[in-house]
Amino acid sequence: MKHIRNHLKEKHQTVENVETLPLLMNPFEMAALNSFNLVAPFDSEWFKKDYTDWAICEDLSFQQATSDCTRNLLQLGGPAAESVLPSSPTTLSNWVKSSYEVRFAVLKDMLAVSKSKIHLSFDLWSSSNHLTLCGIVAHFLNQDGFLKVALLGLPHLLGPHSGENIAGCVAKVT
Repeated sequence: MKHIRNHLKEKHQTVENVETLPLLMNPFEMAALNSFNLVAPFDSEWFKKDYTDWAICEDLSFQQATSDCTRNLLQLGGPAAESVLPSSPTTLSNWVKSSYEVRFAVLKDMLAVSKSKIHLSFDLWSSSNHLTLCGIVAHFLNQDGFLKVALLGLPHLLGPHSGENIAGCVAKVT
């Protein structure tokens, strides 16, 4: 601190008595005194959305995403984060379903105002738990003329891999 006071006195010819300037605290001392926030205010809706996206993108099971280890790590964000974290897999499952419904409605609106025909592609594959899935993807130009590719659905295909069964899957989604 003496260096700062000397600098102000010598280089800037401060008029006030530099000896009476308060000592500056480091960020940890300031945070301990709640002098200022080190982070932006906590937004629980934003947190829920990003938490849900994280669990989906990282392909976490609902059990993993709500485990004690995960909760303990994320609770380092403080009481605000702790109050929002789901404690049961069912809560996260509901968040995912809710997020899907909102996003699907937005996608339907985008498709309704597309500047092109909507082209569908689909592909079949088996998951690690031996379920046959049919990925259905839309390709279109959005309202601004940009190419968009969106997953419309991933229904289970029951029975043989016939055209009739695949058409049934596509019909369910579109």
